Amino acid sequence: MTKMAKKVARKYIIDLDGTIYRGNVPIRYAKEFIEYLYSNGRDFLLATNCPENTPPLLAEKLGKMGIEVREENIITSGQVTINYLLRKAANPEVYLIGSEPLRNLFTASGIKLNSTAPRYVVTGFDRSF
Repeated sequence: MTKMAKKVARKYIIDLDGTIYRGNVPIRYAKEFIEYLYSNGRDFLLATNCPENTPPLLAEKLGKMGIEVREENIITSGQVTINYLLRKAANPEVYLIGSEPLRNLFTASGIKLNSTAPRYVVTGFDRSF
């Protein structure tokens, strides 16, 4: 039996804040790294634990820094939470403490927001709470 080099599928999950940018300033070589991933056909997700943002808002923010990223390469904690809830229950009802973009994301996914008798409570970043 001959030994063959096994091609390893490389997939990346990369945090945004502090890894790709700080505030509104890109980290050195972040743009070049993202360009490398695209040009070499690497699968990757840019992840954020800030549910206030959405992939379109983050793609726009990155674009203003000169880093072009497709929305499908961005995932937020809000999206992960929604996916989890939709797997756990057919029609989850949620009491949501979170920003307006997060509320919009939840309602767009079909999750009913219920402040009186929810099955789940979800908390996220909210400047007005």
